[in-house]
Amino acid sequence: MKRIFLDWGRPCLVAAAAHLLDERGGEKGADLSDVMVVLPGGRAARRMLEVLVDLAEARGVALLPPEMIGPGRLDEVLTERPGRVAGELVCRLAWVRSLQGMGEGVMQAFVSEPPALDDLSGWSGLADLFDRLHRELAGGLLGFLDVVEAGARLANFDEAERWEAMAVAQEGYLDCLSAWGLSDPQAARAEAARAGAVRARGPIVLVGTADLNRAQRALLEQVGDQVTALVHAPEALADRFDAMGCLRVERWCEAAVAVRDEQIVAVDQPADQAAAVVGALGELAGAYAAEQITVGLPDSRLAPLVEQHLNDAGVPSRYAEGLAVSRTGPMRLLVAVADYLERKRYRDFAALLRHPDVESALGELIATDDAAGVGEAIEDWVTFLDRYYSDHLQAQMTGTWLGGDAYRAGLKRLHDGVGVLLGELAAGPRELGGWAQPICDLLLAVYGHRELARDDADDRVVVGAIDVIHGQLTELHGLDERVTDGVLATAAEAIRLIVGSVGEATVRPEPTDAAVELLGWLELPLDDAGAMVVTSFNDGLVPAALSADPFLPNALRIELGLTDHDRRCARDAYALGAILASREEVRLIVGRRSVTGDPLTPSRLLFACDDQTMAERVQRLIAGDPPARVARLPAGWEPAATTRLGPAPPRLVDRADLPNGLAVTGFRDYLACPYRFYLKYVLGLAALDDAAEELGPGPFGTLAHQVLGAFGRSELRDATDVDRIDRFLDEQLKEAAARQYGAEPLAAVRVQVEQLRRRLGAFAAWQAERAGQGWRIEYTEWGVSNEGAAIVVDGEPFYVRGRIDRIDVHAGDGRRAVIDYKTSERGQSPGKAHRSADGTWVDLQLPLYSVLLRCAGLGEASGLGYVVLPRDVSAVSAEWADWKAADLLEAEEAAAEVVRGIREGVFWPPADLD
Repeated sequence: MKRIFLDWGRPCLVAAAAHLLDERGGEKGADLSDVMVVLPGGRAARRMLEVLVDLAEARGVALLPPEMIGPGRLDEVLTERPGRVAGELVCRLAWVRSLQGMGEGVMQAFVSEPPALDDLSGWSGLADLFDRLHRELAGGLLGFLDVVEAGARLANFDEAERWEAMAVAQEGYLDCLSAWGLSDPQAARAEAARAGAVRARGPIVLVGTADLNRAQRALLEQVGDQVTALVHAPEALADRFDAMGCLRVERWCEAAVAVRDEQIVAVDQPADQAAAVVGALGELAGAYAAEQITVGLPDSRLAPLVEQHLNDAGVPSRYAEGLAVSRTGPMRLLVAVADYLERKRYRDFAALLRHPDVESALGELIATDDAAGVGEAIEDWVTFLDRYYSDHLQAQMTGTWLGGDAYRAGLKRLHDGVGVLLGELAAGPRELGGWAQPICDLLLAVYGHRELARDDADDRVVVGAIDVIHGQLTELHGLDERVTDGVLATAAEAIRLIVGSVGEATVRPEPTDAAVELLGWLELPLDDAGAMVVTSFNDGLVPAALSADPFLPNALRIELGLTDHDRRCARDAYALGAILASREEVRLIVGRRSVTGDPLTPSRLLFACDDQTMAERVQRLIAGDPPARVARLPAGWEPAATTRLGPAPPRLVDRADLPNGLAVTGFRDYLACPYRFYLKYVLGLAALDDAAEELGPGPFGTLAHQVLGAFGRSELRDATDVDRIDRFLDEQLKEAAARQYGAEPLAAVRVQVEQLRRRLGAFAAWQAERAGQGWRIEYTEWGVSNEGAAIVVDGEPFYVRGRIDRIDVHAGDGRRAVIDYKTSERGQSPGKAHRSADGTWVDLQLPLYSVLLRCAGLGEASGLGYVVLPRDVSAVSAEWADWKAADLLEAEEAAAEVVRGIREGVFWPPADLD
């Protein structure tokens, strides 16, 4: 095995390509067809080929390119695998079968509550854990029993029983595959390495493979005479690498990294990091074109923010990592379908309908497929679904729709349409392989009517995702009978099995010219851009933190020879050294806050320096304030538009479009905030969503009003028998709640209905006492609408609408009292509700009710007040306003001022509301 050190004054791939052409090139050309180049990652392989082609063209020689593979394929090309190797899906099923076959006593060693035997999703989740551990240990040529042996050499290791039980599951997994005539890909690799059955077809060249695992090293060692490791580092650092060109961890962990202070940019928030990227590009733009600059993203969560800032600056960019298949439309569709089929919740039904691809396909189906009996199209589904949920908070899809005819008919049309799309997926359990075709039919129903082009960015994502899903469906459909024998699954379980088998697959964007590349940290050392800006240069990201693993903690990893904290630190120290040495311009952006708001510390690699520099950096990066940096852009990179933060001033409105009448509650809205009044009453906007988990104050009060209104119209309205009143209210509440929220409402709604029942019980006692005092309910929900009542302001009428909950009259003297029911948690007096502490009117509801009575010829009310039904049922009572005539006149003048403001279009500025 040979080591050749490449000058790291040039990027790794450029130096490696030059070496290959120098070694194998001649006057007629460079024949590398017998060479196998091993590179860490598909992007590096693609870029290596591009660099070779460019360099050969520059030299004027023909090129026969080498074969390029990743380290994970070494066993595939260097060994002959015995028999058929199991795919991802089959491996998962083998784990499931093994785990299900274990005795309960053995299972208790690693899981306290195993899934039910028929819960395929639960077993699949457990299989994921075992498969992850199996893969990582296999990379070190280890099995689960090896963990027991290593743990015995550690103090305080008390997990032997658990790992021994897990080893039983591992043995059962391998036996399952063997019985099916298949081999485990990890075990096959390890067996080939141990058996020495390794053959190389020609020279093997390692490029950028400084962190190979034990299994990969074992394969290469057996053909060592044909292996050359191209080490991207000066020969002066030879003692930091082993014979295979891999890192000597202890040497790199103690090495200094030559970062200059001017290369470090300290900022606070994630948005500041994105702005600093734009600023750095502005500084570099004179010397580098966009395609000569790479942005590093150790924290992938920052990618959308950086892309948005670059887009706003007019800078084209390309996130090379691409979009995870799990986040694509087709995969989200499958997850939404599984959620709906599995739980039958209204929320899942609505989420499925909101999927943009379903909306498109279902809209076409509803509009054209008369045979399905779906009926006419429903406009604005999102609003329709949100309004239905807001009104009814329906938890489960019971097949019974609530509300009026329009609601019920609309929901039925949508439900029937979804049924057509789902087809056989709504059927009961069947053999696992039998779900492949129905899932394929769903994808065809949703995407089959669309013309998809791979050269279109959005279509490319859809096509790429469907390609991945199709591969899983093909494997599912082709499962051997021995694998699926006795395995019954629902459609949801089959879908979740497919979703879980996709793993970390991504759909990568097409390469584009003149674009800034956005790359993950591990891809940066092999990138050949002339300038590099690295974001999130923080500890936990560079070097990446090993998450707290309850199965393989750091001490156990060290004993087993797996990747540990020091190995990651060494890897990233080398990567940073290579990045700094191989290009002229590097910026390292250090943030103080993560995308979730958590505090961050600078990368420890920035402190791998002399003591004086370390002290100064600690003061600057940790103790001091981050310097303010202005994002400077070159000509042609100016932002296309300026984003305004906060509400926009209202546009001018023709007076004919302004309201000439208002409900009494609308006056309160204007007094609270003219701008929000404008949005609600002039533009007709309203907030609507399906986020509620319980009845809000409005719906809770509406339910109470329905019951109390029914009482006020009943023959019992003047009764003095508490029990009769209570029974009537109880029955009315039961009917109203069922009518509005169905037979299976949310749990919180059931609790709230019971709370209201208690309040109504207390009201029954109060009402019986009031009736005994001679008061009778004269009107219930008495109202004036349209032009029934008006106040004259500056010689012009302004119409006032309102619905009074209750008007009482005294049987003895004919006095009238106006009552409004209030169900807030704490009952508030009319005085406090209508006026602020300084006496300013903030609500005009009760005074304007007095105006309505007067306009209707009912005279003046002797009392204006609330009947409060608070949480404390002992406080159910009447609260009366103590206003004098002068107070009511003052309130009417306040109403007149509101009218003037509306007529004059005074809706700005908005009030600051808590």
